[in-house]
This record gives sequence, structure tokens and C-alpha cells, in this order.
Amino acid sequence: MRHLYLDLDTDGEAHLASLRASEAVPPPNAVLSTSLGKYQILWRVDGFTLEQQESALKLLAITFGGDPACTDCNRVLRLPGFLNCKYDPAYSVTVEYPGDSTWKSDDFRLDMLAADALLASCSITSRSIPISTPIPNAIGHGFSMNLPMERTP
Repeated sequence: MRHLYLDLDTDGEAHLASLRASEAVPPPNAVLSTSLGKYQILWRVDGFTLEQQESALKLLAITFGGDPACTDCNRVLRLPGFLNCKYDPAYSVTVEYPGDSTWKSDDFRLDMLAADALLASCSITSRSIPISTPIPNAIGHGFSMNLPMERTP
């Protein structure tokens, strides 16, 4: 796995501002504007297993108000420069690159205990990482994934 992502479809501006102000996550590598007020956020990472990545994706969604249905590793994302034709008129997907670092699991300081409680209440299935495992150990040190992209005609 090479990337973590977060899909912000509801109240995107406020959630993006919260993420940018947070000390729980490093600055993202890419912020895609997929339509008015909706974003896909990406972090380049190194060393995560598939299970660790999906746990981290769920934690990001819970912590920052992301779409809980978009927390799997097989996600297709929008491609900058292409049109999102779900809207009339079509929306041109744009991207901002706030940084070019590669992040490790220690750079993501998310609350595993609170997230597990929310996972249970929201019917989001978690992976087999014990709730008592500190987040750096739960996620591992870094990760890699092919950057998924979606081409919208």
C-alpha cells in the first residue's frame, strides 16, 4: 500500500479545515476537489499491510467525518483534470499538492479506543487489531499501495 485516503462528501469545507488544523495527522500529499465542497485527501505512506491500511482508513473517516463506506483498499478515486459528470454542468476535478513527504504510521496519532467504540455503533466492521493496541503498533510503520484513480468521461 502506498497511500491512505479520506473521502469528504458531507460538509467537506469544515471537515477539511479540521483536518488541516489537526495535530493527529500529517499534512496530506494531495487534496482533490471532486465537486463543490467535496474532497478526496491522500497521504503517501510506507510499510502498512492491507489490514493495517483498512484500519487506518476507518480511523481517518471516523476522526474527520469522512464517508464510512469509503474505507476499503480497493477504492477508485477521481483523476485531476477529468470531469465529474455526476453533476450538470460537469465539475472539473482539481488537485492541490500541499506536500511531498512519505509518512509512517507514527505520524498518524488517531484514537484507536474511541474509533473502535464508534465503529461498533456505526456498524462499520473493524479488522482484527485489538482495541488495546497503540495506533503505531496497530497500523505498523509506513505502508504502500498503488494510487487508485478514476477516469470520468
